[in-house]
Amino acid sequence: MRKMDGIAETFTPYTNPLPISSQTVKANGLILCSGIIGIDRDTFKVVDGGIRFQTE
Repeated sequence: MRKMDGIAETFTPYTNPLPISSQTVKANGLILCSGIIGIDRDTFKVVDGGIRFQTE
């Protein structure tokens, strides 16, 4: 496991109030990340291929 140097908050021009961003929480030495579905930033619709295409 790799040690992290610090926490960085990243903001982009695409930041918006819609709940399409991944959230990350650091708790008790662990970093927990949630996933999201692929959404087109311009149309706010699911990307071509749908969720199945984006899921591993």
